[in-house]
Amino acid sequence: MSKNSPQDLKNREYFSNNLNNIMKEKGIRQIDLHNALDIPKSTITGYVKGRSMPTLGNLQKLSNYLGVKKSYLDPRFITNDLDEIARNELARFYKDIIAEGINEILTRFIMAELNDIYFNPKKQSPSKRFSNKEDFLVDFSQTSLAVKEKWLKVKQVNYYVMDRLKKQLENSFQEIQIILNNNIENNEEYLIHGLDKEKIPELSKELTKLEDEILNKLTKLELAYSDISE
Repeated sequence: MSKNSPQDLKNREYFSNNLNNIMKEKGIRQIDLHNALDIPKSTITGYVKGRSMPTLGNLQKLSNYLGVKKSYLDPRFITNDLDEIARNELARFYKDIIAEGINEILTRFIMAELNDIYFNPKKQSPSKRFSNKEDFLVDFSQTSLAVKEKWLKVKQVNYYVMDRLKKQLENSFQEIQIILNNNIENNEEYLIHGLDKEKIPELSKELTKLEDEILNKLTKLELAYSDISE
């Protein structure tokens, strides 16, 4: 029989303490677990007294029956909840910066970058990047503050001017597309004389492409000056 490591002993103590606590809280006896889950009485006694750890199957049965997460009973599953912890931290951080009065657009940029850092499909999720909750929280505290401070360095006046310009360009291109569609439908109010209607679909595509290029250049220009202080 292999010797139990110090971590094994800690895991058994954690599991036994939390199992006893939730059973006491819900008024559940060992015999109730045996009858409901078809787990041998001796096995349940070993769990309660901290002599053994459950198999994955028994752990799932216990967590379902007791209405708790596996990580509540078994510390070996705590790291698997880091993704949920990360999402909760992101939600809390979002509420905090809204409460600070940071404008909505900047808030969107801040949260988009943080989501990209921790949940970009091409990168590892928090549960795979960090070994425990403490390491993640330290990293998130430092990273979230750095991202927020970076975006808050954006020149407010220039930022709003650029944002307004982008919206005006979007509206202008939208109006042009409406006029082109009206020409296809022969709407006299917006008719462009001499325009070949067969070329309108291709022209519409070119305008869409041009709009994307211009807005993309404006965004790059905006970000290029985002680190200039007031």
